[in-house]
Amino acid sequence: MLNSSFVRLKPSARFVHLPRDSSGYNAQECKKALIAWAARATNVKNTVSHLEAWKESLKFIELFKKYFPLQHSELSQKPDAWVLDPRTRIAPNETKFFELVDRHLFPISTDWMEMILQEIRDGDDIIPHIPLYSLLPRSDEWDPDSPDYDAIQVLLCFTWNNWLAPDENGWQALHDRFGEHGAMLPTPIWYPWRGEPFAFGVETHARDALMTLHQSVFFDMTHAVGYEWLRTAVEVLLRETGNILVDLDEEMMIETLDWTEENIEWLTDEWKQGEKMMTAFWSGIHQMTEQPSLCAHLIELWNKSWSVAPRSITMACV
Repeated sequence: MLNSSFVRLKPSARFVHLPRDSSGYNAQECKKALIAWAARATNVKNTVSHLEAWKESLKFIELFKKYFPLQHSELSQKPDAWVLDPRTRIAPNETKFFELVDRHLFPISTDWMEMILQEIRDGDDIIPHIPLYSLLPRSDEWDPDSPDYDAIQVLLCFTWNNWLAPDENGWQALHDRFGEHGAMLPTPIWYPWRGEPFAFGVETHARDALMTLHQSVFFDMTHAVGYEWLRTAVEVLLRETGNILVDLDEEMMIETLDWTEENIEWLTDEWKQGEKMMTAFWSGIHQMTEQPSLCAHLIELWNKSWSVAPRSITMACV
């Protein structure tokens, strides 16, 4: 994480020669190299700034060695592994570390991480943190031109209180598009209070209890016929899984996480479960997209689940 205000030197004088043996490419050797480099800065303030920035950079090297020792050893044998890219001012070893984290541990925004490091090297006082990001668009922000859009709209019919389901015009357009593919969608039976002002007191508790029962019956029925992924798919879509990586919304106010072993271990464990949830979600979406009749069957099950749930659900607002 180096500032750019150095006295320009000849290449032969700028870089300290490091041994080719991979074991020699350790934090101490890199620190010695940087001290020699930073000593050539224009003043004491710049020197201190460079050394403090390098202290932050050393932790990425140590984390690289801990979590990806083979890749670290292989990359460290290359003399340019520690040389900053003239455009991004990011060393290959750092770029590789972020790529490996994203690929093998948990999803991060590698572009955002590179941007943060570049800003630090340009002089901004920013401490790098783990750049998490939303894995899915918000429920109302899916691209209408996306091939998955219609499947998402069907899933939204099964949301709590039907509050995210398509409106009348949206439903008619969805019905027409499925008809073009030879699949006739039944009209879902909506909750009786759909579109009404929010209720308070005893009425709210009664509605919540009845919807809980109805949706439980619906998901049990879908699971029984082989759609065991459906409950997970709805939870992922609505960010109700309880998994920080799956539920993360970029508008959520969460405490930033520093690059520590404790945080890396926690997020890695979270992603072991989160990846299964995301796989179930996309597998279900692809099935719904490739088999329009499946969407019709899901709505049929939704409507049939009403006959199993207590009849009082239809009388809740009477």
